[in-house]
Amino acid sequence: MATIDVGKLTFNHKGDYSSSTAYVLNDVVYYNGSAYIAKQATTNNVPTNATYWNLFVLKGTDTSVLTTQGDVLYHTGSALARLPAGTSGYYLKTQGSGANPVWGAVSSEMVELAHGQITSSTASINVDVSFDDTTYMAYKMIGTYKATANSNFLKVRIRQAGSTKTDAHYNGAIDYAYRQLGTSSAASYGAYENNDHMRISDWKNNSADDFRYFEMFMGNYMQDTSSSTGKPLGFQHFGGQHTSSYYPSGEHASYYYKGNANAITGFHFFLSSDNFASADFKFYGMKR
Repeated sequence: MATIDVGKLTFNHKGDYSSSTAYVLNDVVYYNGSAYIAKQATTNNVPTNATYWNLFVLKGTDTSVLTTQGDVLYHTGSALARLPAGTSGYYLKTQGSGANPVWGAVSSEMVELAHGQITSSTASINVDVSFDDTTYMAYKMIGTYKATANSNFLKVRIRQAGSTKTDAHYNGAIDYAYRQLGTSSAASYGAYENNDHMRISDWKNNSADDFRYFEMFMGNYMQDTSSSTGKPLGFQHFGGQHTSSYYPSGEHASYYYKGNANAITGFHFFLSSDNFASADFKFYGMKR
């Protein structure tokens, strides 16, 4: 292997290449972004001519097309190009070989439609929802809450066009079970006809400092006005009393409102006797 004493190499920097300049051995020029070193004396031979020149430093990637923080550099197949920064939350989407990348919106089969939340003592909470039966095959609500005092039933009423329906046209059934640790357990059910609300929890001895969790299920008929037979609504509710004799409980309920055939546009939540200490309710639509 040949040994080169780099201390004896001398480079003569000549700046940009010129066809009219006479170059000699070890002259270095710049040409189209790269640096070349002369192998021998030469005039009017471009640096890409390997008879007279060696590539000394290859041109780096030209990123001058990038102008803004968040820009993405990609190759079009013939040149480098700039993809401007996308919308917040979007992702970089490849379209396969032979196509340029693009930004894409994150899609989900379950879309949040409404969110109701309180963080201090409040008697009730309204959540109006943008139901769209054409887009969604079904709806689901997930909620948690705490009460300001013990012994409270959770109750619900529908809303139509921004108005809560308080008339006695709610019909349904509920079943529940609970277990008092180390002592007893019980299960029961009840049917309700022509009530002015839907009673979701039937076991009320939950401590004020306990969270309760419940879900509501609805089909894609919330906007339907063709029938007065009622729109079925399903619920399940879980709670417990965190005392020395812990009471876990669970309820399932099914109701419908038969007062009219108008579209349902939201829900009104309240307790049997006290206030919510906090509550967080989210409604989702499940795409067809």
